[in-house]
Amino acid sequence: MSRIWPALVLLVVSCGGKTGDDSGTGGGGTTGGGSGTGAVSGSGGTSGCGPIDTGAACSTLRETECLAASSRCAPVYDDMCCPTCSPGGCADCMNWQFVRCIERELSSCVPGMVGGCGQTPSWACNGGTPSCDHDACNFVPGCYEALPTSCPPDALCASECHPITAGTCGPMCGPPIPIPACPEGYTQEYASGKLTGHCIQASACHGSGG
Repeated sequence: MSRIWPALVLLVVSCGGKTGDDSGTGGGGTTGGGSGTGAVSGSGGTSGCGPIDTGAACSTLRETECLAASSRCAPVYDDMCCPTCSPGGCADCMNWQFVRCIERELSSCVPGMVGGCGQTPSWACNGGTPSCDHDACNFVPGCYEALPTSCPPDALCASECHPITAGTCGPMCGPPIPIPACPEGYTQEYASGKLTGHCIQASACHGSGG
């Protein structure tokens, strides 16, 4: 099926200022500094240009925020085709999704603990990133489908499988630039404070935690 890509939308963003895109990076964050130059803390647990641990309770953190707080918090993923955190019927498929963030000492990162339900993969325990194979993107916790923003209108472009990181949801650092709009259900992907040229599934940045 063809994907319709909107025209470029010029939005102003700046390092340490208010983000101007529609990626939802402000979710759960705060704008700092009464002087108007304070950093923005957003969906990725970021301040200024890099991911930080905001110190908020683990249960209130979204996926990227939880990864930024890996020294004390751990993300929990569950297979939505056969969930253990909200038991129901099982389907013949596999679809791992982030479901909550918990204290690290209660997670399976600690020998003898099970984390209650779902799974905390070893890469998340070690502050790393998942190894994502495009042919099995839904099979690996922390992997998401990403589409190139350079895809022309009405064209069918191949997607890629990208790993989630603490900085995946931004914000972006640098001077104002044109930011391509993403198709419905997707949002801009960032790495090291810069756009990657891909739109990642919006659930990676807007999925609820807790």
